[in-house]
Amino acid sequence: MRNTALLVALAMFLAGCAGNVPPPQPPEEFTLDSGLTVMLRPMQGTEKVALVVLYAVGGLHDPKGQSGLAHLVEHCYVTAAAGATPQRDIQAYMTRYPDGWNAQTGDDHTIIAGVFKREALERELQDAAARMKHLRVLDADLEREKPRILAELKNMYASMPHLAAMNLAREKVCPSPYGGRRGGVADHVNAIPIAAVQQRLKRYYKPKNATLVLAGALDAATARTAIEKHFGSIPSGDAAPKPPQRPKAKLPATETVHARPIQPGPTAAVGLAYAAPTTDSDLYAPFLVLVARLWNRAQTLGAAPGRMPVHYAPLDDPAAVCICAPVRAGEKPAEAVARLEAFVAEAGQGEITTSDRMVALQSFNFAFGLLSLPDRMLVQNLYGTAFAMGRRARMGVDSAALKQAIETVTTDDLRRAAEKVFAEKVRAAVVVIPQ
Repeated sequence: MRNTALLVALAMFLAGCAGNVPPPQPPEEFTLDSGLTVMLRPMQGTEKVALVVLYAVGGLHDPKGQSGLAHLVEHCYVTAAAGATPQRDIQAYMTRYPDGWNAQTGDDHTIIAGVFKREALERELQDAAARMKHLRVLDADLEREKPRILAELKNMYASMPHLAAMNLAREKVCPSPYGGRRGGVADHVNAIPIAAVQQRLKRYYKPKNATLVLAGALDAATARTAIEKHFGSIPSGDAAPKPPQRPKAKLPATETVHARPIQPGPTAAVGLAYAAPTTDSDLYAPFLVLVARLWNRAQTLGAAPGRMPVHYAPLDDPAAVCICAPVRAGEKPAEAVARLEAFVAEAGQGEITTSDRMVALQSFNFAFGLLSLPDRMLVQNLYGTAFAMGRRARMGVDSAALKQAIETVTTDDLRRAAEKVFAEKVRAAVVVIPQ
Protein backbone atom coordinates (compact mmCIF):
# COMPACT_ATOMS: atom_id res chain seq x y z
CA MET A 1 0.00 0.00 0.00
CA ARG A 2 1.12 3.53 -0.60
CA ASN A 3 1.97 6.01 2.14
CA THR A 4 -1.31 7.81 2.86
CA ALA A 5 0.38 10.44 5.06
CA LEU A 6 2.64 11.51 2.23
CA LEU A 7 -0.29 11.64 -0.19
CA VAL A 8 -2.35 13.84 2.13
CA ALA A 9 0.63 16.14 2.76
CA LEU A 10 1.20 16.51 -0.97
CA ALA A 11 -2.49 17.07 -1.58
CA MET A 12 -2.60 19.88 0.97
CA PHE A 13 0.56 21.41 -0.51
CA LEU A 14 -0.91 21.35 -4.00
CA ALA A 15 -4.21 22.74 -2.74
CA GLY A 16 -2.39 25.56 -1.01
CA CYS A 17 -0.70 26.46 -4.31
CA ALA A 18 -4.00 26.78 -6.14
CA GLY A 19 -4.77 30.20 -7.51
CA ASN A 20 -6.90 31.71 -10.21
CA VAL A 21 -6.08 29.16 -12.88
CA PRO A 22 -8.35 28.08 -15.74
CA PRO A 23 -10.44 24.96 -15.16
CA PRO A 24 -8.56 21.78 -16.11
CA GLN A 25 -9.54 19.95 -19.27
CA PRO A 26 -12.05 17.24 -18.30
CA PRO A 27 -11.00 13.67 -19.01
CA GLU A 28 -12.22 11.94 -22.12
CA GLU A 29 -14.63 9.19 -21.10
CA PHE A 30 -16.02 6.28 -23.05
CA THR A 31 -17.32 2.77 -22.43
CA LEU A 32 -16.45 -0.37 -24.38
CA ASP A 33 -19.17 -2.82 -25.40
CA SER A 34 -17.93 -5.13 -22.62
CA GLY A 35 -18.84 -2.50 -20.00
CA LEU A 36 -15.28 -1.30 -19.30
CA THR A 37 -15.34 2.40 -18.39
CA VAL A 38 -12.31 4.35 -19.61
CA MET A 39 -11.07 7.79 -18.55
CA LEU A 40 -8.18 9.47 -20.40
CA ARG A 41 -6.48 12.61 -19.09
CA PRO A 42 -3.55 13.85 -21.22
CA MET A 43 -1.32 16.16 -19.16
CA GLN A 44 1.52 18.54 -19.97
CA GLY A 45 4.83 18.74 -18.09
CA THR A 46 5.59 15.04 -17.63
CA GLU A 47 7.08 12.13 -19.53
CA LYS A 48 5.28 9.54 -17.40
CA VAL A 49 1.86 7.90 -17.34
CA ALA A 50 -0.25 6.55 -14.49
CA LEU A 51 -2.46 3.54 -15.23
CA VAL A 52 -5.10 2.80 -12.62
CA VAL A 53 -7.62 -0.04 -12.74
CA LEU A 54 -10.46 0.24 -10.21
CA TYR A 55 -12.80 -2.68 -9.61
CA ALA A 56 -16.16 -2.26 -7.88
CA VAL A 57 -15.40 -5.26 -5.69
CA GLY A 58 -13.99 -5.07 -2.16
CA GLY A 59 -13.94 -6.52 1.30
CA LEU A 60 -17.65 -6.03 1.92
CA HIS A 61 -18.32 -8.46 -0.93
CA ASP A 62 -16.45 -11.31 0.80
CA PRO A 63 -18.71 -14.37 1.23
CA LYS A 64 -19.54 -15.69 4.67
CA GLY A 65 -16.57 -17.52 6.15
CA GLN A 66 -14.13 -16.04 3.61
CA SER A 67 -13.28 -12.66 5.10
CA GLY A 68 -10.11 -11.62 3.29
CA LEU A 69 -10.95 -13.15 -0.11
CA ALA A 70 -10.87 -9.77 -1.90
CA HIS A 71 -7.58 -8.98 -0.14
CA LEU A 72 -6.10 -12.28 -1.33
CA VAL A 73 -7.34 -11.69 -4.88
CA GLU A 74 -5.63 -8.28 -4.85
CA HIS A 75 -2.32 -9.80 -3.76
CA CYS A 76 -2.51 -12.46 -6.46
CA TYR A 77 -3.62 -9.95 -9.07
CA VAL A 78 -0.26 -8.19 -9.10
CA THR A 79 2.01 -11.19 -8.52
CA ALA A 80 0.52 -14.13 -10.45
CA ALA A 81 1.48 -14.81 -14.05
CA ALA A 82 -0.49 -13.17 -16.87
CA GLY A 83 0.21 -12.89 -20.57
CA ALA A 84 3.96 -12.64 -21.14
CA THR A 85 4.66 -11.67 -17.51
CA PRO A 86 5.74 -14.62 -15.35
CA GLN A 87 4.85 -15.24 -11.72
CA ARG A 88 6.68 -12.81 -9.42
CA ASP A 89 6.93 -11.70 -5.81
CA ILE A 90 6.03 -8.28 -4.47
CA GLN A 91 9.60 -7.01 -4.76
CA ALA A 92 9.65 -7.75 -8.48
CA TYR A 93 6.32 -5.94 -8.86
CA MET A 94 7.63 -2.90 -6.99
CA THR A 95 10.85 -2.92 -9.02
CA ARG A 96 8.83 -2.75 -12.24
CA TYR A 97 7.24 0.53 -11.09
CA PRO A 98 9.96 2.64 -9.41
CA ASP A 99 7.95 5.79 -10.13
CA GLY A 100 4.95 4.62 -8.11
CA TRP A 101 2.51 1.74 -7.66
CA ASN A 102 -0.40 0.65 -5.56
CA ALA A 103 -2.43 -2.48 -4.89
CA GLN A 104 -5.13 -1.94 -2.31
CA THR A 105 -8.47 -3.37 -1.23
CA GLY A 106 -11.19 -1.12 0.16
CA ASP A 107 -14.68 -1.84 1.42
CA ASP A 108 -16.24 -1.57 -2.03
CA HIS A 109 -13.29 -1.36 -4.41
CA THR A 110 -9.92 -2.75 -5.41
CA ILE A 111 -7.15 -0.60 -6.85
CA ILE A 112 -4.32 -1.76 -9.12
CA ALA A 113 -1.95 0.95 -10.31
CA GLY A 114 1.47 1.69 -11.75
CA VAL A 115 3.38 4.74 -12.97
CA PHE A 116 5.83 4.32 -15.84
CA LYS A 117 7.57 6.14 -18.71
CA ARG A 118 5.42 7.02 -21.69
CA GLU A 119 7.23 4.63 -24.03
CA ALA A 120 6.04 1.70 -21.89
CA LEU A 121 2.34 2.46 -22.37
CA GLU A 122 1.70 -0.24 -24.96
CA ARG A 123 3.44 -2.87 -22.82
CA GLU A 124 1.52 -1.86 -19.70
CA LEU A 125 -1.85 -1.86 -21.45
CA GLN A 126 -1.11 -5.31 -22.79
CA ASP A 127 -0.19 -6.56 -19.31
CA ALA A 128 -3.25 -4.95 -17.69
CA ALA A 129 -5.51 -6.54 -20.30
CA ALA A 130 -3.89 -9.95 -19.80
CA ARG A 131 -4.55 -9.76 -16.05
CA MET A 132 -8.17 -8.78 -16.59
CA LYS A 133 -8.66 -11.52 -19.19
CA HIS A 134 -6.91 -14.48 -17.59
CA LEU A 135 -4.74 -14.37 -14.49
CA ARG A 136 -2.90 -17.67 -14.03
CA VAL A 137 -3.25 -18.20 -10.28
CA LEU A 138 -1.44 -21.30 -8.99
CA ASP A 139 -1.07 -22.93 -5.58
CA ALA A 140 2.38 -21.35 -5.34
CA ASP A 141 0.77 -17.90 -5.50
CA LEU A 142 -1.42 -18.62 -2.47
CA GLU A 143 1.52 -20.17 -0.61
CA ARG A 144 3.48 -16.97 -1.18
CA GLU A 145 0.71 -14.41 -0.57
CA LYS A 146 -1.23 -15.86 2.36
CA PRO A 147 1.69 -15.37 4.81
CA ARG A 148 2.04 -11.78 3.61
CA ILE A 149 -1.62 -11.10 4.32
CA LEU A 150 -1.40 -12.73 7.75
CA ALA A 151 1.58 -10.49 8.56
CA GLU A 152 -0.40 -7.42 7.43
CA LEU A 153 -3.36 -8.41 9.60
CA LYS A 154 -1.09 -8.91 12.59
CA ASN A 155 0.30 -5.42 12.11
CA MET A 156 -3.16 -3.94 11.61
CA TYR A 157 -4.75 -5.45 14.71
CA ALA A 158 -2.02 -6.36 17.19
CA SER A 159 1.67 -5.78 16.53
CA MET A 160 1.59 -2.01 16.02
CA PRO A 161 -0.34 -0.30 18.84
CA HIS A 162 -1.04 2.86 16.80
CA LEU A 163 -2.51 0.90 13.87
CA ALA A 164 -4.27 -1.59 16.12
CA ALA A 165 -6.03 1.12 18.13
CA MET A 166 -7.37 2.75 14.95
CA ASN A 167 -8.37 -0.46 13.17
CA LEU A 168 -10.02 -2.06 16.18
CA ALA A 169 -12.00 1.12 16.89
CA ARG A 170 -12.96 1.44 13.23
CA GLU A 171 -14.24 -2.14 13.18
CA LYS A 172 -16.51 -1.34 16.11
CA VAL A 173 -18.19 1.65 14.43
CA CYS A 174 -18.25 -0.01 10.98
CA PRO A 175 -18.56 -3.74 11.74
CA SER A 176 -17.95 -6.11 8.84
CA PRO A 177 -20.69 -8.54 7.78
CA TYR A 178 -20.67 -12.24 8.65
CA GLY A 179 -18.22 -11.84 11.54
CA GLY A 180 -15.52 -10.72 9.15
CA ARG A 181 -12.99 -7.95 9.56
CA ARG A 182 -11.52 -5.28 7.32
CA GLY A 183 -8.56 -6.87 5.59
CA GLY A 184 -9.65 -10.35 6.57
CA VAL A 185 -9.75 -12.86 9.42
CA ALA A 186 -6.60 -14.95 9.70
CA ASP A 187 -8.40 -18.30 10.00
CA HIS A 188 -10.61 -17.44 7.03
CA VAL A 189 -7.65 -16.44 4.87
CA ASN A 190 -5.79 -19.63 5.71
CA ALA A 191 -8.78 -21.74 4.65
CA ILE A 192 -9.55 -20.03 1.31
CA PRO A 193 -9.03 -22.57 -1.49
CA ILE A 194 -7.47 -21.71 -4.82
CA ALA A 195 -10.76 -22.43 -6.58
CA ALA A 196 -12.44 -19.57 -4.69
CA VAL A 197 -9.78 -17.12 -5.89
CA GLN A 198 -9.94 -18.36 -9.48
CA GLN A 199 -13.74 -18.26 -9.56
CA ARG A 200 -13.83 -14.76 -8.08
CA LEU A 201 -11.44 -13.49 -10.72
CA LYS A 202 -13.36 -15.18 -13.52
CA ARG A 203 -16.71 -13.69 -12.48
CA TYR A 204 -16.13 -10.23 -11.04
CA TYR A 205 -12.68 -8.84 -11.86
CA LYS A 206 -13.82 -8.16 -15.39
CA PRO A 207 -14.76 -5.15 -17.57
CA LYS A 208 -18.34 -4.85 -16.29
CA ASN A 209 -17.03 -3.89 -12.83
CA ALA A 210 -13.90 -2.01 -13.94
CA THR A 211 -12.79 1.54 -14.60
CA LEU A 212 -9.51 2.10 -16.43
CA VAL A 213 -7.87 5.50 -15.94
CA LEU A 214 -4.83 6.84 -17.79
CA ALA A 215 -3.28 10.19 -16.84
CA GLY A 216 -0.07 11.82 -17.97
CA ALA A 217 2.02 11.89 -21.15
CA LEU A 218 -0.37 10.32 -23.62
CA ASP A 219 -2.23 11.04 -26.81
CA ALA A 220 -5.91 10.34 -26.22
CA ALA A 221 -6.65 9.04 -29.73
CA THR A 222 -3.66 6.68 -29.73
CA ALA A 223 -4.47 5.45 -26.22
CA ARG A 224 -8.09 4.80 -27.15
CA THR A 225 -7.06 2.71 -30.15
CA ALA A 226 -4.68 0.66 -28.00
CA ILE A 227 -7.30 0.14 -25.27
CA GLU A 228 -9.89 -1.03 -27.79
CA LYS A 229 -7.33 -3.45 -29.26
CA HIS A 230 -6.21 -4.98 -25.95
CA PHE A 231 -9.42 -4.87 -23.90
CA GLY A 232 -12.15 -5.12 -26.54
CA SER A 233 -12.35 -8.92 -26.61
CA ILE A 234 -12.33 -9.54 -22.85
CA PRO A 235 -15.60 -11.13 -21.61
CA SER A 236 -17.78 -8.72 -19.61
CA GLY A 237 -18.07 -10.89 -16.51
CA ASP A 238 -20.88 -10.78 -13.96
CA ALA A 239 -22.04 -7.63 -12.21
CA ALA A 240 -20.67 -7.42 -8.68
CA PRO A 241 -23.29 -8.47 -6.12
CA LYS A 242 -24.70 -5.89 -3.78
CA PRO A 243 -22.76 -6.13 -0.51
CA PRO A 244 -24.74 -7.16 2.57
CA GLN A 245 -25.77 -4.67 5.22
CA ARG A 246 -23.30 -4.10 8.00
CA PRO A 247 -24.42 -5.39 11.41
CA LYS A 248 -25.73 -2.67 13.70
CA ALA A 249 -22.85 -1.19 15.67
CA LYS A 250 -23.06 -1.53 19.45
CA LEU A 251 -22.15 1.97 20.58
CA PRO A 252 -20.75 3.62 22.54
CA ALA A 253 -17.98 1.09 22.91
CA THR A 254 -14.82 1.14 25.02
CA GLU A 255 -12.19 -1.57 25.17
CA THR A 256 -8.66 -2.04 26.47
CA VAL A 257 -6.54 -4.57 24.58
CA HIS A 258 -3.15 -6.04 25.46
CA ALA A 259 -0.96 -6.86 22.46
CA ARG A 260 2.56 -8.08 21.81
CA PRO A 261 4.34 -5.61 19.49
CA ILE A 262 6.78 -6.53 16.73
CA GLN A 263 9.60 -4.65 18.43
CA PRO A 264 10.03 -3.70 22.08
CA GLY A 265 9.58 -0.12 23.15
CA PRO A 266 6.31 1.18 21.63
CA THR A 267 4.02 3.11 23.92
CA ALA A 268 0.36 2.34 24.48
CA ALA A 269 -2.03 3.98 22.02
CA VAL A 270 -5.60 5.20 22.27
CA GLY A 271 -7.92 5.33 19.27
CA LEU A 272 -11.34 6.86 18.72
CA ALA A 273 -13.47 6.10 15.69
CA TYR A 274 -16.69 7.62 14.35
CA ALA A 275 -18.76 6.55 11.36
CA ALA A 276 -18.61 9.22 8.65
CA PRO A 277 -21.72 10.48 6.85
CA THR A 278 -22.12 9.49 3.21
CA THR A 279 -21.14 11.96 0.49
CA ASP A 280 -24.80 12.60 -0.38
CA SER A 281 -25.73 13.51 3.20
CA ASP A 282 -26.45 17.12 4.15
CA LEU A 283 -24.01 16.54 7.01
CA TYR A 284 -21.10 15.75 4.72
CA ALA A 285 -19.92 19.30 3.98
CA PRO A 286 -19.94 20.43 7.65
CA PHE A 287 -18.32 17.10 8.55
CA LEU A 288 -15.44 17.91 6.18
CA VAL A 289 -15.04 21.31 7.83
CA LEU A 290 -14.82 19.61 11.22
CA VAL A 291 -12.24 17.10 9.95
CA ALA A 292 -10.19 19.98 8.55
CA ARG A 293 -10.31 21.63 11.98
CA LEU A 294 -9.13 18.39 13.57
CA TRP A 295 -6.27 18.12 11.09
CA ASN A 296 -5.30 21.71 11.80
CA ARG A 297 -4.94 20.99 15.53
CA ALA A 298 -3.64 17.43 15.29
CA GLN A 299 -0.12 18.30 16.43
CA THR A 300 -1.45 19.01 19.93
CA LEU A 301 -2.04 15.28 20.42
CA GLY A 302 1.68 14.57 20.49
CA ALA A 303 1.82 11.77 17.92
CA ALA A 304 5.14 10.27 16.91
CA PRO A 305 6.88 11.76 13.84
CA GLY A 306 5.41 10.47 10.59
CA ARG A 307 2.13 9.39 12.16
CA MET A 308 -1.13 11.16 11.44
CA PRO A 309 -3.20 11.51 14.61
CA VAL A 310 -6.37 12.24 12.61
CA HIS A 311 -7.03 9.77 9.82
CA TYR A 312 -9.73 10.29 7.23
CA ALA A 313 -9.21 9.12 3.64
CA PRO A 314 -12.34 10.25 1.74
CA LEU A 315 -11.61 8.16 -1.36
CA ASP A 316 -9.75 5.17 0.09
CA ASP A 317 -11.80 4.66 3.24
CA PRO A 318 -14.75 7.05 3.45
CA ALA A 319 -16.65 5.01 6.05
CA ALA A 320 -14.96 6.25 9.22
CA VAL A 321 -12.73 8.90 10.74
CA CYS A 322 -10.20 7.83 13.37
CA ILE A 323 -8.21 9.79 15.95
CA CYS A 324 -5.22 8.12 17.54
CA ALA A 325 -2.50 9.24 19.93
CA PRO A 326 0.02 7.79 22.39
CA VAL A 327 -1.15 7.24 25.94
CA ARG A 328 0.82 9.65 28.09
CA ALA A 329 3.06 8.54 30.93
CA GLY A 330 0.98 7.86 34.04
CA GLU A 331 -2.28 8.28 32.13
CA LYS A 332 -5.00 5.70 32.73
CA PRO A 333 -6.92 4.31 29.74
CA ALA A 334 -10.11 6.17 30.70
CA GLU A 335 -8.14 9.42 30.99
CA ALA A 336 -6.60 8.91 27.57
CA VAL A 337 -10.03 8.35 26.03
CA ALA A 338 -11.41 11.45 27.75
CA ARG A 339 -8.49 13.53 26.43
CA LEU A 340 -9.21 12.54 22.83
CA GLU A 341 -12.93 13.12 23.30
CA ALA A 342 -12.19 16.63 24.55
CA PHE A 343 -9.96 17.21 21.51
CA VAL A 344 -12.79 16.17 19.20
CA ALA A 345 -15.42 18.18 21.07
CA GLU A 346 -13.36 21.36 20.84
CA ALA A 347 -13.39 21.16 17.03
CA GLY A 348 -17.16 21.65 17.02
CA GLN A 349 -17.07 24.80 19.14
CA GLY A 350 -17.01 28.40 17.99
CA GLU A 351 -18.48 30.20 15.02
CA ILE A 352 -17.57 29.08 11.53
CA THR A 353 -15.24 31.43 9.67
CA THR A 354 -14.28 32.09 6.07
CA SER A 355 -10.92 30.57 6.94
CA ASP A 356 -12.63 27.34 8.08
CA ARG A 357 -14.33 26.99 4.73
CA MET A 358 -11.18 27.76 2.74
CA VAL A 359 -9.08 25.32 4.77
CA ALA A 360 -11.66 22.61 4.12
CA LEU A 361 -11.68 23.37 0.39
CA GLN A 362 -7.89 23.22 0.28
CA SER A 363 -7.64 20.11 2.46
CA PHE A 364 -10.02 18.09 0.28
CA ASN A 365 -9.23 19.71 -3.05
CA PHE A 366 -6.98 16.98 -4.40
CA ALA A 367 -9.46 14.25 -3.53
CA PHE A 368 -12.60 15.97 -4.78
CA GLY A 369 -11.38 18.46 -7.40
CA LEU A 370 -12.87 21.44 -5.60
CA LEU A 371 -10.39 24.07 -6.83
CA SER A 372 -8.64 24.28 -10.17
CA LEU A 373 -5.03 23.15 -10.28
CA PRO A 374 -2.71 23.44 -13.29
CA ASP A 375 -1.14 20.37 -14.83
CA ARG A 376 2.32 21.36 -13.58
CA MET A 377 1.06 20.70 -10.03
CA LEU A 378 -1.07 17.66 -10.75
CA VAL A 379 1.77 15.82 -12.49
CA GLN A 380 3.68 15.81 -9.21
CA ASN A 381 1.26 13.05 -8.16
CA LEU A 382 0.14 11.25 -11.30
CA TYR A 383 -1.15 8.23 -9.42
CA GLY A 384 -3.21 10.39 -7.06
CA THR A 385 -4.63 12.37 -9.97
CA ALA A 386 -5.72 9.25 -11.87
CA PHE A 387 -7.03 7.47 -8.78
CA ALA A 388 -9.02 10.50 -7.62
CA MET A 389 -10.70 10.88 -11.02
CA GLY A 390 -11.72 7.23 -11.08
CA ARG A 391 -12.95 7.08 -7.50
CA ARG A 392 -14.92 10.33 -7.74
CA ALA A 393 -16.70 8.94 -10.79
CA ARG A 394 -17.39 5.61 -9.08
CA MET A 395 -18.67 7.30 -5.93
CA GLY A 396 -20.86 9.71 -7.87
CA VAL A 397 -19.29 12.79 -6.31
CA ASP A 398 -20.47 16.11 -7.77
CA SER A 399 -17.43 18.31 -7.18
CA ALA A 400 -19.18 21.60 -7.99
CA ALA A 401 -22.09 20.84 -5.66
CA LEU A 402 -19.74 19.77 -2.86
CA LYS A 403 -17.69 22.95 -3.26
CA GLN A 404 -20.83 25.07 -2.99
CA ALA A 405 -22.00 23.09 0.04
CA ILE A 406 -18.69 23.72 1.84
CA GLU A 407 -18.75 27.41 0.94
CA THR A 408 -22.23 27.78 2.47
CA VAL A 409 -21.77 25.76 5.67
CA THR A 410 -23.21 27.65 8.63
CA THR A 411 -22.41 27.53 12.32
CA ASP A 412 -25.68 25.67 12.90
CA ASP A 413 -24.65 23.10 10.27
CA LEU A 414 -21.34 22.67 12.03
CA ARG A 415 -22.93 22.12 15.43
CA ARG A 416 -25.48 19.73 14.00
CA ALA A 417 -22.71 17.63 12.41
CA ALA A 418 -20.71 17.69 15.64
CA GLU A 419 -23.73 16.53 17.65
CA LYS A 420 -24.68 13.73 15.25
CA VAL A 421 -21.35 12.48 13.90
CA PHE A 422 -18.97 13.13 16.79
CA ALA A 423 -21.24 12.49 19.74
CA GLU A 424 -19.93 10.33 22.59
CA LYS A 425 -22.86 7.93 22.18
CA VAL A 426 -21.76 6.96 18.65
CA ARG A 427 -18.03 6.58 19.17
CA ALA A 428 -15.80 3.60 19.74
CA ALA A 429 -12.67 3.85 21.87
CA VAL A 430 -9.87 1.30 22.02
CA VAL A 431 -6.70 1.46 24.09
CA VAL A 432 -3.91 -0.91 23.05
CA ILE A 433 -1.30 -1.64 25.72
CA PRO A 434 1.91 -3.44 24.69
CA GLN A 435 2.80 -6.41 26.86
